[in-house]
Amino acid sequence: VTANWDAFLGEGWKIVYRVMLALLQESQSKLLKLEFEDILGFFRDLPNHVTANNIMEVAMKIPLRRKHIAKHTKDYEKQQNQ
Repeated sequence: VTANWDAFLGEGWKIVYRVMLALLQESQSKLLKLEFEDILGFFRDLPNHVTANNIMEVAMKIPLRRKHIAKHTKDYEKQQNQ
């Protein structure tokens, strides 16, 4: 738990995005096989099937820059205003 707080305090919200991407990356093959209606159930049960150390290790290997986050945020906001 303290390692997660250290990562959050050191990197800010960027680590949250990395963890989210790591969870999706690790679950991709299973998610692609599920029907849309089953995906929510998959995410509800996900904490029972992942380990924090593994996800953090994968997350830290994902190259993510603040400019990437800013670009995607801008794109999302633009799309919402259309």
